Amino acid sequence: MYQFCPHCGASLPPVNDAFCSECRNALDEYPADPLPPRSEDVRRSAKISGIVGTEGLSLEELLAEIESGGRFVVYQYCVSVFFMTYLCSSKVHFVRSAGANLVKRLGYSIVSLLVGWWGFPFGFIYTPMVVFKNLFGGKDVTEKTMTDLLWRMGRKERQARSRQRRGWS
Repeated sequence: MYQFCPHCGASLPPVNDAFCSECRNALDEYPADPLPPRSEDVRRSAKISGIVGTEGLSLEELLAEIESGGRFVVYQYCVSVFFMTYLCSSKVHFVRSAGANLVKRLGYSIVSLLVGWWGFPFGFIYTPMVVFKNLFGGKDVTEKTMTDLLWRMGRKERQARSRQRRGWS
């Protein structure tokens, strides 16, 4: 059985299914003419990575936004329960060059102001620190996120070349 779907290139689970879960084509049929990757597959890749705000963007559009001032940020929030204080981070958010994301920044800061300061002694330390950091744009993780994203894209290209060498697509 295939490790990758011969029709769309999606990785397959170790279960012996008769159809691909992505493209719904039969796995026992080899495609006569392999298709190039669809543009929605490229657009879906940024969404799959779990980054909030990249839905519908291709890699080229994402790179253009970053060059014009867009960035990846993480917002922090603080939650305290008695003597335990948890310093947590949100998912990675993509902030476009024109967008300020004020609502998201304020949301995480309000959570910290409501439930963050209750812990002793770190609630009093972490809460102002988190609110200050969020109000000034969050923690910038653009460099690390782009490194991870480009590494994943390169891995997909290497897998596609490997499939071509094996005659799968």
